[in-house]
Amino acid sequence: MKWIENLLNRNELIKEILERGVEYRHGRKAIRVSDIAEQYFCEAKVENEYVYGEVEKDEILEGKK
Repeated sequence: MKWIENLLNRNELIKEILERGVEYRHGRKAIRVSDIAEQYFCEAKVENEYVYGEVEKDEILEGKK
C-alpha cells in the first residue's frame, strides 16, 4: 500500500506534496491536521449553541459580573 510506504518515509511524502504545486488559501502548500480539527471544533460549537443554547459556565457568569 503506497500510503503506508509514504507514512514510513515522511520526508518523501512532504517533498511530493510540495512539488505538486497545489496551493490552498493564504498561499499554503499543506494544511495541518490541527487546523482541520480546530475548524471542526469551532463549527460544532456554533452548531451546538444554535441547537442547545449557550452554556452558562461559572467563568462566563463571573465575566458578566
